[in-house]
Amino acid sequence: MNASGFFRLDPDTLIAIAGMTAMTLTCRVGGYWLFSRMKPSQTLRDGFGYVPASMLIALIAPTLANAGLAYAVGAVAAAAAMFMTRSFVVATLLGLGACWAIWEY
Repeated sequence: MNASGFFRLDPDTLIAIAGMTAMTLTCRVGGYWLFSRMKPSQTLRDGFGYVPASMLIALIAPTLANAGLAYAVGAVAAAAAMFMTRSFVVATLLGLGACWAIWEY
């Protein structure tokens, strides 16, 4: 953050964002290309259905374990909101609001 309170976008950040974008696109297009050439079994299709959730947990769990009370409360609030409403927007807003409430009070 710079002196005016806004984030600065430097060339290294732009390169990192471009690289991550390229890798994400490559993985998605590669997956579509691969599965257009072969017929996956139902077991394989079912298995791939769990990959996004397990990758998300693998990314979030270590961070959450070391982050502190505000993040833990936010994660629980977001998970509860997602479970009850099935709305990503509501879960995100509630999780962020819970974090903010802990930070501020």
